[in-house]
Amino acid sequence: MYTDTDYLKSIAEEIAADKNIDTRNNIKPDHHLVTETRRLEKAIIQNLTTIENFTQRDTFHFNTLGKLVNICDLLYNITTSANPNVMVLINLLNTIKEVLPNEIRPNLRLPKAFIEMQKERLVKIWTSQQANLRLKSKITVDYSLNTFSKISSAPRRIALADIGL
Repeated sequence: MYTDTDYLKSIAEEIAADKNIDTRNNIKPDHHLVTETRRLEKAIIQNLTTIENFTQRDTFHFNTLGKLVNICDLLYNITTSANPNVMVLINLLNTIKEVLPNEIRPNLRLPKAFIEMQKERLVKIWTSQQANLRLKSKITVDYSLNTFSKISSAPRRIALADIGL
């Protein structure tokens, strides 16, 4: 159906196979990757805006994004970090996502680099929420223990005022 991503994949495979390139210290992305990404961005946007049939457009969109995620993961697996080559693909994915933001399927796999980039932010948010929950939990438990200590063990009628309500 659409094989333009094959050339981008072959460039990514060449980058991955080249053991002489130290991508960890490389601050610039591969020139061929950038050039092909720009060309591909225009071609994909053109195709997405010209396909009128929803099913065809949805299939093309999902398959293209899926292939780009696989290529992004291939580049990410070289250094297991968001290197400049990976960021080129992340930016391409973001640009394509913005063309049809409401038509992205929920079962689309996220790139490993995106997950890694969001991980720190989510851990920070979770730590804050966890601290809030512990604080609220402690207050609730303390309140509950104090409330029940007002109730004596002798059988009697309990009024709502006895338990602080």
